[in-house]
Amino acid sequence: MTLFILTETSAGYALLKAKDKKLLKRDDIASETSTAEGTAGLMKLKEFKKFENAASALEEAAALTDGKVCLREDLWAYANV
Repeated sequence: MTLFILTETSAGYALLKAKDKKLLKRDDIASETSTAEGTAGLMKLKEFKKFENAASALEEAAALTDGKVCLREDLWAYANV
């Protein structure tokens, strides 16, 4: 089973794919992902969706803070897997 991670950045959403299917079974995952270089060695950028403008970025950040996932982002993630 392939591991995907959807993460929000200040510029938009990134969909990351694990390079190793056994990533979650590794004992050193916390230390490996403590730096950008370590994370880049474990994950590959599959897709990036830039925010349309600052207002939409704030709106989506507020929704995530409230525990809501925007339907558009949810569909975007599934469409690219």
